[in-house]
Amino acid sequence: MGNRLKKNLPVLRFPEFVGDWQKKNLKEISVSGFSNGVFNDPSKVGRGYRLINVKDMYSGESVDIDTLTRLEMDKKEFLNNQAKYGDIFFTRSSLVKEGIAHSNVLLSQAEDITYDGHLIKLSPRQNIYLPQFIAAALKNSTSRRQLVARGKTGTMTTIGQEDIATVKLNIPPIAEQEKIASFLGAVDTRITQLRRKHELLQAYKRGVMQKIFSQQIRFKCDREKLFPDWEKKRLESIFSEFKSGYNITSDELTESGSYPVFGGNGIRGYSEKFTHEGFYFLIGRQSALCGNIHRSYGKAYISEHAIACKANDTSDTEWLAQRLDYYNLNKLSESSAQPGLAVNKLLRFKLLTPCKKEQEKIADFLTAIDKKIEAAAKQIELIKQFKKGLLQKMFV
Repeated sequence: MGNRLKKNLPVLRFPEFVGDWQKKNLKEISVSGFSNGVFNDPSKVGRGYRLINVKDMYSGESVDIDTLTRLEMDKKEFLNNQAKYGDIFFTRSSLVKEGIAHSNVLLSQAEDITYDGHLIKLSPRQNIYLPQFIAAALKNSTSRRQLVARGKTGTMTTIGQEDIATVKLNIPPIAEQEKIASFLGAVDTRITQLRRKHELLQAYKRGVMQKIFSQQIRFKCDREKLFPDWEKKRLESIFSEFKSGYNITSDELTESGSYPVFGGNGIRGYSEKFTHEGFYFLIGRQSALCGNIHRSYGKAYISEHAIACKANDTSDTEWLAQRLDYYNLNKLSESSAQPGLAVNKLLRFKLLTPCKKEQEKIADFLTAIDKKIEAAAKQIELIKQFKKGLLQKMFV
């Protein structure tokens, strides 16, 4: 690929291609304009035709037909709203302006697919415009800015067919579209492979945890001898520290403070002061964070939305974090307008507990799997960032 700095050419281009790209609006690209989908009647969900929904705009590089819900309708209505190979779909509304007009492409030849009324469909002229190329072009920052700018904000931000129709794309001849799409397709295949690896590692860990904590798998203190039998203990006899974090006001949160601020679900910002030092695991206390486990290392500010926990000398803190994460502490939450963790119930909760040496072996084993899961997640993020850069440089 060579570098191109001309106004209507991409920065990165395959060397065998020359000539300017042509600017076209989406209406010119379409076969017959745009259309909205079918009414999604809740009483008819679960049977009938496969239905592309709003959530499927975020399912990957193309619509995953294996995860589609179904909707019953008569044959005539279906034929008037049939989704076909190469169709591109846009979300019509969003709670935030930047969420408007997210798109995805259908690359399946299946003949039983329709689409929801909250989506707008574009069918490109495929002899001139490759659907995979158009779908990728719609995800780069230039296209996204055009789409977001056309959103109309009221209670929600919405976008109509006429708004989308005027969005302009710079497009090369079909041969160059195919080359670009093929290259990006190889990147997408790698992302899919890494996601599958990540999913398999997570599933493997869940299966291993089930066997370890049910004692189907036991660790040995030497080649022959098992560790002592597990004992049932209350958590209050295992914790050395178990205390709620501290309130922090919004003006104390900064982007460049010295210490990370943790709630019940990871970092929320940074602060110039810290409340805890060392290794703790945190338990989320409220709503969607209730029962979540997160780890804090070094100096950190732990907010009132989390309980900071550390095991005493008879137990291993990492083992306890793994064990409670597997149990799913949300089971101990109390129902109210805002569900919260029942702290006293948690302290009285009993766990079958191995001796500390076996805990350490379990923790080391599970942590090794966690490192592999984390490495796969980092690989996914790196290649996603690589693709994001390509979308900026390979498109105008």
